[in-house]
Amino acid sequence: MVALISVSRQWPQVKKLLKTPRKIFLLALSAVLVGGNWLLFIWAVNNHHMLEASLGYFINPLVNILLGMIFLGERFRRLQWLAVILAFCGVLVQL
Repeated sequence: MVALISVSRQWPQVKKLLKTPRKIFLLALSAVLVGGNWLLFIWAVNNHHMLEASLGYFINPLVNILLGMIFLGERFRRLQWLAVILAFCGVLVQL
């Protein structure tokens, strides 16, 4: 990450970000949530819950779509709805 920031010369933006406590909190919170997600996934696979873990990963984008529609007011075009329907069918096949 340090190399990527250095190559793209983004250090001024990083310094600006580190001066904002709210953004630091949000970054830390997202890091904890992603870490917890990975921990839960690894636990599930190690304890022979692979079907449940894979279904969770397949359903996650559909939940994100629903949350985007509810909280962000997202609206989809016809082709995007087709993609959502295909994703939903993929989850149904896994059941």
